[in-house]
Amino acid sequence: MPSRLAALGLVLVGLVAAASALAIIQPFAAGPVSYDVGSSVIHFLRLIHGQRLEAFISTTPKPLLTVVDGGLYALTGDWRAISLAAIGAFAVAVALATWLAARVAGPLAAAFVAVALIASPSLMGELIIASAVPWAMVGWAAAGLAVTAPRPRYALAGIALMLAALARLETLVLVGVALVVLIGLWVAGRRAGRALVPSGALWILLGALALPVMLVHDWLLTGDPFFWASVATRYSEGAGATSLMHPAALARFLVHRYLDLAGFAIFAVIGGVSLLQRRRWITAVGLAALGPGIVAFLFVLSVRGTFVATRYAVPVDLAVFFAAGIGVARVAEELARYASRRRPRLAPGSSGSTSRLVAGGALAATLAILVGWPPAIIDPTTTAAAASARQLATNEQAAVPVLEAALRGIAGGRDLTAGPGQRPLVLVVPVPMRTLLAADLDVPLTRLGSTSAGGLSPAPGLLARTDLIVHSRVGDARDPAYAELEVAISTTVGGQTLTPLLVDVPDGLWIYAVTGG
Repeated sequence: MPSRLAALGLVLVGLVAAASALAIIQPFAAGPVSYDVGSSVIHFLRLIHGQRLEAFISTTPKPLLTVVDGGLYALTGDWRAISLAAIGAFAVAVALATWLAARVAGPLAAAFVAVALIASPSLMGELIIASAVPWAMVGWAAAGLAVTAPRPRYALAGIALMLAALARLETLVLVGVALVVLIGLWVAGRRAGRALVPSGALWILLGALALPVMLVHDWLLTGDPFFWASVATRYSEGAGATSLMHPAALARFLVHRYLDLAGFAIFAVIGGVSLLQRRRWITAVGLAALGPGIVAFLFVLSVRGTFVATRYAVPVDLAVFFAAGIGVARVAEELARYASRRRPRLAPGSSGSTSRLVAGGALAATLAILVGWPPAIIDPTTTAAAASARQLATNEQAAVPVLEAALRGIAGGRDLTAGPGQRPLVLVVPVPMRTLLAADLDVPLTRLGSTSAGGLSPAPGLLARTDLIVHSRVGDARDPAYAELEVAISTTVGGQTLTPLLVDVPDGLWIYAVTGG
């Protein structure tokens, strides 16, 4: 355990991380969350009611978030609770990663890592939508602390990795690398005639228990225990070839990404070499799995023709930031060693030594900000994404009472399938709102469609298939086809009459009842 002073420092780091996230995300009037969060809530609601998922949704099930996000929603009915919980997880993860950096490479590394994580635009982008990354980070950092303790706790590390894998499937890359290393040590030990596998190290493979949990989760949810393995493939097939990132494009993306993070990358290389020189094998293997290991995983997906989003590289960013902190500490150590040859060193307990440590930490923190400039809190792209997510959440929240009142007047509107004479869909909404409104309104996914410019044109398109339609400028792609859905009076489109139920031009939200046909 850290000393009392160090523990207070970690608490402060967590509070700064939470305050920074709250300042950027501002989940006060409404909770900005993603389509995937809504999917996790849908999964939870179907499971607790003993129902099968009635339609395909393009989110790979994450059992940990089924419990966390779904449980929070069931208790509060409020997306803000989920957003705040993700911010809390982020704060804990940053504090744990800072502790781990201090243990591996000292206080300068800890200061650098803490600030790099808090200031990271890519990581904040994940937090804005309350994604699974903060929860997986907690597991990754906890596992690192467990295996680098004076008396390694491999079982605790295995449990932490299992929970992390139930949030982010890529965690199984770490478990797989651990398995390969353990097999290699066992084989080498057999040849050398002595045991090389650390006592109890096999317990780290408890992380693989995530697989049976996922199988049971998806069997109960869909009847197919391997549903989680098919989601990405099915989504990729529907996305079309132009949406896929082929290996060459993925290589270009990664090169440009880490050229933009060149300062971090250079220090990360120094940090990796330092770990190898000092034989910090456990930390080196963990970072190799989370960095190059995840990169290799992304290339496997790309070769298979599976959709790869740019945000899938965020775990690699985290490995780079952590390794960079180790590199900064090593550079500082070498500079101090050089300086000590030129002037007498102060005793370790002297006030000068303490002041230099404080100054060094401040310089490391400043360096992290400069290398990653601009920090998330003032990065235009990050703040714009946060504002857009807040607006979408505000519009979704504003739509709920209007749609709830309209649904009460539609017989069979919440039935799983349309009855005789009914339209097949009862409600069509922007894609990012679909799972959220399905949960808020208790409308089956089979009766809730997604707006698209292609679906509206030629008229009547989707309008002929639904009773209600929602258009939000934040959430629907920019396309001239949506001009038909931005009127304030009743209008006719393709033989369908659109009657406004809500028109909010400043917020860019329109809701219509659709009749005719």
